[in-house]
Amino acid sequence: MTGALSTGRRLAGRTSVPLCPGVPGVLITVGGQPGMVMAFTVVDGTPTVIRTLRAPDRLAQVVPSWVA
Repeated sequence: MTGALSTGRRLAGRTSVPLCPGVPGVLITVGGQPGMVMAFTVVDGTPTVIRTLRAPDRLAQVVPSWVA
């Protein structure tokens, strides 16, 4: 296993709760720029689906400029 979790290093990011239509979500920004959006489908209190969006061109379309 590689990456930040296995090495224990911290990523310089910030999280906030975005407006995902009808589902809970998380926005992760790095250096003031959107890095990833995660949207969760929850059934009976349990997350059943997690959708992620990381493509910079797509993030630019869905994340408002005032978020960063």
